Amino acid sequence: MSIFKQGLVLATAGNPMGVAIADVDGDGHLDVLTAGFSGVNVWLGSGDGSMTPAPLVPTPVSYRIVTGDLDGDGDIDFLTTNGSNDGVTVGLNSGDGTFTTSRVGVGSEPRGLGLADLDEDGDLDFVSANFYGGSLSVMLGNGDGTFSPAAGGDISDGPDRPVETTIADFNGDGHMDLAVTDQSARNVVILFGHGDASFDAPVPVGTSTLSNAITSGDIDGDGDIDLIVGQYGTVMVSVLRNDGTGQFSTDLTIAGSVNNSYDAALGDLDGDGDLDMVVTDAGSSFINVLFNDGAGNFALETGSTIAVGTSPTGVSLGDFDEDGDLDIATANLNSNSSHVLINTMATYSVGATSDLEEQAGGAGGELVFTITRTATSESEVVSFALGGTATAGSDYTAPGSLTASFAAGEATVVIRIPISPDTRIENDETVTLTLTGTSGEGRISTGAGAATALIITNELPNVAPSGTDRTITVIEDGSRTIGAADFGFSDSEGHNLSAVRISTVPATGQLLLNGVAVSAGQMVSASDIASGGLVYHPAANGDGNGYASFTFQVRDDGGTQIGGTDMDQTPNSLTINVTPVNDAPVLTGDLRATVAEGGRYVLTGADIGFSDPDDSASGVVFRVSGESNGVLRVGGAVASSFTAADITAGRVSFTHNGSETGAVSFRVLVEDGNEDGSAPTQQIFTLAVTPVNDAPVLTGDLRATMAEGGHYVLTGADIGFSDPDDSASSVVFRVSGESNGVLRVGGAVASSFTAADITAGRVSFTHNGSETSAAQFRVLVEDGNEDGSAPTARTFNLGVTPVNDAPSLAVTPLVSTLAENAPTTTAIRVANLTISDIDGGTNHLTLTGADAGLFEIRSGAVWLRAGAVLDFESNPTLDVTLRLDDPTIGSGAEDSENLRINLSDVVEDLIGTPGRDHLIGTSVADILSGLGGNDTLSGGAGQDTLIGGAGVDLLRGGAGADTFVFALRDSASGYSGYISNSTLNPLSGAGRRDIILDFTHGQDRIDLSGIDTDPSRAGDQAFVWGGSGNFSDSRASVVYRQFDMAASANDRTIIYGDTDHDGRADFQIELAGLVTVTRDDFDL
Repeated sequence: MSIFKQGLVLATAGNPMGVAIADVDGDGHLDVLTAGFSGVNVWLGSGDGSMTPAPLVPTPVSYRIVTGDLDGDGDIDFLTTNGSNDGVTVGLNSGDGTFTTSRVGVGSEPRGLGLADLDEDGDLDFVSANFYGGSLSVMLGNGDGTFSPAAGGDISDGPDRPVETTIADFNGDGHMDLAVTDQSARNVVILFGHGDASFDAPVPVGTSTLSNAITSGDIDGDGDIDLIVGQYGTVMVSVLRNDGTGQFSTDLTIAGSVNNSYDAALGDLDGDGDLDMVVTDAGSSFINVLFNDGAGNFALETGSTIAVGTSPTGVSLGDFDEDGDLDIATANLNSNSSHVLINTMATYSVGATSDLEEQAGGAGGELVFTITRTATSESEVVSFALGGTATAGSDYTAPGSLTASFAAGEATVVIRIPISPDTRIENDETVTLTLTGTSGEGRISTGAGAATALIITNELPNVAPSGTDRTITVIEDGSRTIGAADFGFSDSEGHNLSAVRISTVPATGQLLLNGVAVSAGQMVSASDIASGGLVYHPAANGDGNGYASFTFQVRDDGGTQIGGTDMDQTPNSLTINVTPVNDAPVLTGDLRATVAEGGRYVLTGADIGFSDPDDSASGVVFRVSGESNGVLRVGGAVASSFTAADITAGRVSFTHNGSETGAVSFRVLVEDGNEDGSAPTQQIFTLAVTPVNDAPVLTGDLRATMAEGGHYVLTGADIGFSDPDDSASSVVFRVSGESNGVLRVGGAVASSFTAADITAGRVSFTHNGSETSAAQFRVLVEDGNEDGSAPTARTFNLGVTPVNDAPSLAVTPLVSTLAENAPTTTAIRVANLTISDIDGGTNHLTLTGADAGLFEIRSGAVWLRAGAVLDFESNPTLDVTLRLDDPTIGSGAEDSENLRINLSDVVEDLIGTPGRDHLIGTSVADILSGLGGNDTLSGGAGQDTLIGGAGVDLLRGGAGADTFVFALRDSASGYSGYISNSTLNPLSGAGRRDIILDFTHGQDRIDLSGIDTDPSRAGDQAFVWGGSGNFSDSRASVVYRQFDMAASANDRTIIYGDTDHDGRADFQIELAGLVTVTRDDFDL
């Protein structure tokens, strides 16, 4: 008979293959989701096993479905593998069981699907098993319902035909691992994870046949995750047991259990605390339920093959009717349905309804046990056994049949056990009822399959116990733990001590229970006494026999039922003797005082003393050690001990050593001969030190050596200070009485400086260069003079190392300017020399510079040599440097002076030759005449006159108002200026004309006055100016033309002169560039 009944057959769309169970609408009841060829069917549960359909969620062809909160909003979402588009559909829940979908691309033909946090970031990730791709896609959740590929991409070195996957921690390292079935080989592949979504190389685990479905769980109760593998094409399931390290044993096969298992699920179906198995049989219309014996062994029992729809390919477990046990949901591929199977298995438990208390001579009674079952739909018989410490037949009567029969619908059966009358005195006894089996599918509860009832029989009234007077001893100032034996407890019935009543408390000292004073009449339990909680403390320094006592009454654990007495009615006494001991003396006084820095303090009785109940002042001594920053003295002498009498006489003092300390101390103890053998305890006497200002003291050797006229920087080794109560920022050095030099700070003359100035190298002494062997200054250091003392000045001495002083040279010029070409037939004295050298010695004078050869030194003066050439144009200034050198002082000259004589320019005529000349004028007004040949004349500065002469000449006036002089035959003589007798053209006369390169209108002039236009007439006849017009037909005339050429560099202006007024040019003059000329630019 099956333990599951058909609950619902849910019609689904599009060949469902996978099924998942979750609460997708947030109402607290489990819902069913199936994934198939048309999408995801959603059925909303009501908590009683009924379902209501929700709208279909369209997806591509889907194989497997898993659920979880993918976007962190608290709602359950889903993932499905889609073999038709190589993707995974993400269905995000709106919170009411409706979904919005999106696609995540994975490998080819994804089938199996696993969901877990693989990278341990708190978001769910997934792994798809890509059947035709031969790969695993690891996709990492971003926490918002989107996914990204793990680093390294798909895992392609695993199974060739991965089908299904399960995710768990197989090796116990806390990270998620993967197990994947491989339909192309007889194995399962294990990939161990690192917690970052990366995995070790795949490890194959062999199976008997080709593997298909897979799930994981602890099937044998050893705490490790094992594997259940459904085989493909065979009628068996494989069980792979984990040894805890991720190593799996050779599989245990369950033959005949299933054919072509596409899915498997684990759960406790029968309530016995271990995992049972449900596997689908896609080659039939059945699923199989296999029960676990707790050790991981499974059996297919009668009635455990359950009919569902055609080709079940998906299975999942959940409590749909909320009765506390697991139900089943399937996805049936070829019947377009999902079956919901309700668990009807009964679980039996037993409890003892009451105990029996029977007095001596009683008439007996009964014990009542109640057997309860969880499911009531079937009739069933439960067998049981009786046991315990009671004896069947004498203490109780067992039923004739040790069974309980449950009718259909019956939930409880009561078992009554008669108890026999009994007059014997004996201990309490028990009866235990243990459930042993059922006649049907029912199961015995693992935790409540047995119950025990108590028989309390044959009791007599309790007789009071008794205590004994006792005496105990305690050491003075000690303590005594009072144990059970100190009360002399005895009981004729063998009962145990349960408590002691303290009737009266000690008059002296303290009796404490767990540190709290005991009061008269207080009950102290035996457990507190056994744990050492009851303790007596005598008063301080108390001693003697019979020092204290208290009374008590003992109580047993027999109780007071039926008129019994559990407490001794007559109090007993516990007397306490205290053995005296020597009391160590104790230091008294505040152990503190105040002493001035460097001062002396006399100790008083208020500062230090002692107390000792059994010694007088003459019997104790104070011992001192560990003095800091001072010494203890007795009667003025350094001492390490003193007496109370010394304190009283004022002979004990402490002298501070004057250091800059805020406090000083010494350790002190007092002892009385140490009769008790104890180690006296030292305490610290502390003296606060009142600081006084200490005047700063100069440090350093206050001496240095420097060169004559030199500069010495003072260092910390030369001068510094010490001051125990001031820092560098609080003191200042003051200087006076400098001799043969000055003190400077930062280069400026100063009379004070700081230690920081010294550290920074800013303090120096500069010698005045005098011929002295020593220099000095007075210096003192002060800190504000808080102590009122007068700082003492000391002398800082500097030894002066003499040096040879460099000579100096003075030049007194006698001549500053000479005319160009001035006569130098005899030498000219141009400057006087003066040499100064405080140390005497031989000095050398030398002349350097480009013009040094023109000068000589003699008779303490500088002379321009006879015959020196004075040419302004080639050398307008005569420069010479005079260098004075003392050979005993290093290398090079010690002093030098420059002497310059300027030459004044004199007008000169520059006359060429009949050949080709290049004449260059000076800055004054020059006359340049080229004579014959093709000459180049450059006037330079000044108002120059340029006469090209015969030949083709280039004329450049340079700066100044220049005059260009022409004769009739100087330039292009005889060239008419016309080409083909039409217009004036520059080609006529080209290459024959003189060219003025820099004619400036309004400044320079062209002089034609030397050309006589009419020799037949008396006098020099002038030209007529025609400007830019034509020649005059009656008189000699001059005109000009501008020729704007294609390249501006070739622009030109040509002056044409007609001397015989025939309308044709007799000479031409070319001006570079386009120049507008007027009558005023000519001397005609």
